[in-house]
Amino acid sequence: MSNFQSIIYFIPEIIIIIAAIGFLLLTTFFKISDSKKYFLISVSLIISLIATLLSHSADGHSIFNNLLVWDSYGQFIKIFTLIIACIILIIRRKENCNEASPSPVTEFGIGLLLLISVAFVSINANHLVALFISLQILHLAGFFIVQSRNLSPRIITASWHDLMFDIFTSLIMLMGIALIYDTTGTFFIAEIGQILSTVTRMNFPLILGIALLLVGFSFTITGIYRLSWKLEILRTISASDRLLLLTIPQFIETTTLIRLLRVGLGLVGDWRPLTLMIGIFAVLTLLFPIIWLIKLRSAKYIIIVTSIAQSGFGLLALCAGNISGDVAALFYEVVLIFSLIAFTIGEILTINAKSSQLIALASLIGIPLTAGFPAKYLVFISLVQHNPFYYFLIVIGIGSAALMLIGYVRIVRQIITAQGQFFNSPQKGSQLIFFIQILINIILISIGFYWTPLTDYLQSIMTFCVP
Repeated sequence: MSNFQSIIYFIPEIIIIIAAIGFLLLTTFFKISDSKKYFLISVSLIISLIATLLSHSADGHSIFNNLLVWDSYGQFIKIFTLIIACIILIIRRKENCNEASPSPVTEFGIGLLLLISVAFVSINANHLVALFISLQILHLAGFFIVQSRNLSPRIITASWHDLMFDIFTSLIMLMGIALIYDTTGTFFIAEIGQILSTVTRMNFPLILGIALLLVGFSFTITGIYRLSWKLEILRTISASDRLLLLTIPQFIETTTLIRLLRVGLGLVGDWRPLTLMIGIFAVLTLLFPIIWLIKLRSAKYIIIVTSIAQSGFGLLALCAGNISGDVAALFYEVVLIFSLIAFTIGEILTINAKSSQLIALASLIGIPLTAGFPAKYLVFISLVQHNPFYYFLIVIGIGSAALMLIGYVRIVRQIITAQGQFFNSPQKGSQLIFFIQILINIILISIGFYWTPLTDYLQSIMTFCVP
């Protein structure tokens, strides 16, 4: 199929990019109320979601000489990302109604639309340079959203430090890309996979290049070693902005890493160096933030730290190096995002918020009869099926989950005793957000009972376009 014919599958990306540019121009040259701004953002996301749902095909497609690809895997990631973005937008609008001095909508709208557009490019990228650039813009969009608020000089400094760290890790990733290109002679991920599939044993430059690339990915996904800056930033911004920064960027980077491993790097004959590197970062991600939990008492701090640590379970699943590990990692990310949304909604609602937050915490802990239990079970079972040696990683995972339980118990105690700033006074207009919370809690409980349909569906979409 020609590029002109294949471009219909990339209409969602075009819609979001046009919406971002149009929103910027409209808000620059015309005075528009906040309600109309929210309406424009919502319409853009909904139209893109409808276009994504309609773009269905049994085959893969590519445009711009295979620079971007379309397949069922990328379609699911885009649909889920748009749904989460719509939910966060609803939460933010409700939260702004409760605030004495509402935060600016223009900057948030531009940042959100920019973040979604580059997220789509990342998940569709078949070229390492395109992937690198899109990931950098993804981080800049998050930085822009943080800077749009009226923050103290201390928080501004922390956000700049966080950005500098992102730039540093990006340079590490760029060096890895250069070494991979020097060894394989191409930037195209599918071509790299075809070349590596004939390699039974990797040479040192190739191992170093892949290691540097994974170091950059792991640092950006997990955020370890910059946790103090993350805490400074995320604790001061609103609950909706915090939810956005803790979910969509991490989700996009993890799912992009899955494509990179399955189409490119993971096709090498000797898989052990890759799994060793991913396993090391998974262990660091799970254990490093736990140290902070010993001294943290604030529920907001605990949620931030544990949300970052939870990303380590997804990396653990990727160590399996097979389809079951990929499904477990994607399943875990979906459950984690739903749990964080349910908990965050409870921060701005008062009606029945306690029970809903407790369900979300139970899922984050991994208690049976909630979605968090099969999510952790699938991660561990994928490791056992791959190699008995990974019992060591399973022990680390179980131990970190038990340590995280300490922090979650503190939150549960505060919720039950109604301590801490968890709830605002009831106001009108909460029906929609309350319905979303109830729906997500039903999903968390139903998946806890019967998760096979979701895992079967995730396995069915694990088909990647290889031009």
